[in-house]
Amino acid sequence: EYDAAATRLRALGRGRDDASLMLLDRWRFEAASALGRNDEAIAGLRDVAERSATLRGDEHPETIGARHSLASALARAGDEALA
Repeated sequence: EYDAAATRLRALGRGRDDASLMLLDRWRFEAASALGRNDEAIAGLRDVAERSATLRGDEHPETIGARHSLASALARAGDEALA
């Protein structure tokens, strides 16, 4: 139901850097990683982590969480060096 929630938030005028949309994106790409869609997951989580760092800063818990999700996706994909 990601698409429905994202559509509702966008209808409220919330943009790409909205905190709720970033969290939905993070969850979506975590699910993609769990399903083995590694390229999609890594690209998406990298984008979410960068957007979060820009919006909230490097030390914000959501930024740290997004980076952790990215590291997990990289490790799951077999790229332990980058994880």
